[in-house]
Amino acid sequence: MTLYPKESNNMIGMNGNYTWLIWLVCFLMIIFIPVFEGELYASTVSLPYANGFESYALGPLSAGEWTVENGGAKVTNNPVMTGLGSKSCKLTNGVMPVVLTLNVNTSGGGYTNIWCRFYARPTGYDDAGGKPTNNADNVCVFYVTTGGVIKAYNGTTWWTNTIIKLDTNKWIGFAVHLNYKDSLWDLYVSTNQTFGENMQKVNTTPLQFSSGVGSTSLQKIRFSGEAVVDGLEVTRGFTTNNPSHTTLATKTRYANKYELVGVPLYKYSSPNDTLSGELGNAIKAGMNNGDYVKIFYTNGWNVYQLNAGVWTSVGGGTIPPSDLHLKPTSGVLYQRGSGTNWTAYYMYETMTGLNNPTIYGTDTSSMRGWNMCAWPYANRAVNGGSGLGFSSAAVGDRIYLYRNNQYLRLHWDGTQWRNGANVSSDTIYEGEGFWYFHKTSGTFQWNISGVE
Repeated sequence: MTLYPKESNNMIGMNGNYTWLIWLVCFLMIIFIPVFEGELYASTVSLPYANGFESYALGPLSAGEWTVENGGAKVTNNPVMTGLGSKSCKLTNGVMPVVLTLNVNTSGGGYTNIWCRFYARPTGYDDAGGKPTNNADNVCVFYVTTGGVIKAYNGTTWWTNTIIKLDTNKWIGFAVHLNYKDSLWDLYVSTNQTFGENMQKVNTTPLQFSSGVGSTSLQKIRFSGEAVVDGLEVTRGFTTNNPSHTTLATKTRYANKYELVGVPLYKYSSPNDTLSGELGNAIKAGMNNGDYVKIFYTNGWNVYQLNAGVWTSVGGGTIPPSDLHLKPTSGVLYQRGSGTNWTAYYMYETMTGLNNPTIYGTDTSSMRGWNMCAWPYANRAVNGGSGLGFSSAAVGDRIYLYRNNQYLRLHWDGTQWRNGANVSSDTIYEGEGFWYFHKTSGTFQWNISGVE
């Protein structure tokens, strides 16, 4: 896969007869933006962008946003990635490798901090006779060998991950983060064939952009070789720092909708644990100027709006963005305005050693028993394992989960959580926000540190 940065007469993937290679020409931020002489390109696209090939007719890929060189790209219903509809796009080699290109519209100022994710069943490239040719115009290039090894171009050399081995008989998720500010990129993969699953980082240190690249924004994404691809998503990020975190998760931010979730699952230290710090930048993911976040704190509601890329306080009683310190157990209510749904990308690490937060009862004037929380660990059945850590719950305490545009109410009967008269079999998901209502007076400590 290749990402392009600037105009060029070369394609970013491979040049030549490479039949077993997938240039995940980075729709993942492969930042080179070559313009091929004599080629008629399809219309450019603006971000955020998503495509599962569902709107295309079965058969040869035609029209739409994609440009195909050397023929052989077709929309198919077999194989298809589960959870991504009923179609995918298959690239089949001819005399030259098939090249599938997506042009990104940069007229709006360009995209300098990009996330790109897609799923593929690649045909491994046998590079025994030499590596694919890389051009200086390629910001980000990587491929999969016949042995399932990932090889990525790291500025001037090919870097190899010797630990992660991919099965090219299965669907593989790929995600790329492009940091144009520092000319660095990161690559993530997933192998459990589940749409939206968490991804594992491939490179141990950030990879360099290819040498000689002078671009400052994503302009083109290309696939080359033999593969089946599906579920491409390209969106902006807000923080250009290359993440050191080893795991990547995604969350869709819906337009015209309230959404109760948690802060990104990573422990930030002060002052970066505020809306004015790196945590605030992470929360911006999937948000537009004019959107809001609302946080229920000891002083009641605190409302912040995103203006010119900066969180600003709304209302006289709101704590300044630099003074409100958040943690992985803090709930956040997101309010997106009208427009396109965005997919937000969050890096996180396994939560360990969290401090036990306070759950407030009905006699606390500003809270009145309502606590907005978020679950910081892996998915957990509310009555499973060591539970959710609410060992001090009182009879009648409730958990409200927002599901399918309505609240699901669970109550504590003194021994277990119930959904109506039935014992609850529900699950709280990693990073999911919820309301906890503590019916009795006083407070207790949520024993979150004892349920890892």
